[in-house]
Amino acid sequence: MPSITIDVAAILVWMDWLGAQHPLIIMWELFRAGGWIPMLIVMLRGFWWIWINERQFKFMQSVNPVLLAIDVPKSTEQTPKAVENIFAHLLGAHSTHTRKEKYWEGKMHPVFSFEIVSIEGYVQFLIRVWSKYRDLVEAIVYAQYPEAEITEVEDYVLNAPQKWPWPNKEWGLFGSEFVLSKPEYYPLKTHADFTDPVSGEFKDPMAGLLESLAMLQPGEQVWLQMLVTTTKQDWQEKGEKLVKKLIGTKVTPKATMLDKAMDLPLHALDLGVQGLVGGESAKPVQKKDDVRSQMLYLSPGERFVVERVEQKLSKIGLHTKIRFIYIAPKKKFRTGTIISFVRGALQQFTTLNMNKLGFAGSVTTKYDYFWQLNPIFFYLSGTFYKTTNERIKSIFLAYKYRSNWRGAQHYILSTEELASIWHFPSLLVKTPSLKKAESKRAEPPIRLPVERPPVFTPKQAPTAATGEPPANLPGA
Repeated sequence: MPSITIDVAAILVWMDWLGAQHPLIIMWELFRAGGWIPMLIVMLRGFWWIWINERQFKFMQSVNPVLLAIDVPKSTEQTPKAVENIFAHLLGAHSTHTRKEKYWEGKMHPVFSFEIVSIEGYVQFLIRVWSKYRDLVEAIVYAQYPEAEITEVEDYVLNAPQKWPWPNKEWGLFGSEFVLSKPEYYPLKTHADFTDPVSGEFKDPMAGLLESLAMLQPGEQVWLQMLVTTTKQDWQEKGEKLVKKLIGTKVTPKATMLDKAMDLPLHALDLGVQGLVGGESAKPVQKKDDVRSQMLYLSPGERFVVERVEQKLSKIGLHTKIRFIYIAPKKKFRTGTIISFVRGALQQFTTLNMNKLGFAGSVTTKYDYFWQLNPIFFYLSGTFYKTTNERIKSIFLAYKYRSNWRGAQHYILSTEELASIWHFPSLLVKTPSLKKAESKRAEPPIRLPVERPPVFTPKQAPTAATGEPPANLPGA
């Protein structure tokens, strides 16, 4: 049997010689001795990332997105449960891509953008979709709101300043993204929590936001964008592990390839001892007094958290990214006031022992220190640091193109959470500047005469009859 011999003395001599050399020689020798392998791996992964992005960029140029303005009647009595059904229907657009579609054609899962926009106090609900899914979105909206009006409109982003050199003498921009403070398996407060337990009246969390957006002054604009991307429904597995951890159930991790490789010598040794001594190998003893879980010993608050996490895991989950942009002339720029409007509206969904939404610090266009404003630090923008100017450009372009990969990491929200954050206002919301359908749709009367085309169209025109009429035909 062939054997491998390692000359340890030669290795030690080489290491002593290497330690006495110039640092550049040391780096070259380490590169020759195998240091080129990790560098090659990094370069190949970089080229692979560039290829995928180029393929996806070409694919995104072919989707032809459309922007739909949604107006629901003033007298609608639907609750956010109807919008929850709309989000659930979006999962029908999800499909599994082959390797050719993913890596050659650059196909991506569809991205739906649910937006609320206020331009100088005029509030509008919008949905941006790929043209191939327009019929799907219109059908599911009409299914829940039969009297809604859906109109294709131009993108309002194109009417804003498109270039943002800093400092801009005329316009100011503040933007950020909302992220979760805890892992995505901890739920937010949902619309079911806004129902009065005594009167049963629904206190719409959208009312405060819409009233705030209606108070914008001339020249001010507030954009809210919630990107929703369909995904495989396998995200619940990690959430189930969290539930078991919360209730004290022992979780046996799956053995990795490294674990199996480490256990192989021990298993071979066990088989060898079994062959020499005889008998069966010892089996692990199972303790009968192990407690299945600590659920009985949880406090009411801990038990409530477990129940709400399990409730979220039972819902459909979608990848989500929430953006916020405020644009106004420099003379009317009210960053603090507008931030309090928007952030306060989303703080309604906070539960301190579960989850909440807050600004992503790495994306927010703030300038607390002098080096965030100094263009000398521009060269650091391509590495780990972005100046305020670069953040403004980045979040504006991300919003404009409804980018799902720019900015902070996306997270999973259930359909119930999505419908709580973005839904059409209830009957009790009386915001005057909110665009709603002015008239109801109704069916025409049943006996209304209509002109119908013939059911059957002859292939040839009828020919004239020939010959004399019958002799006994009665005359006039």
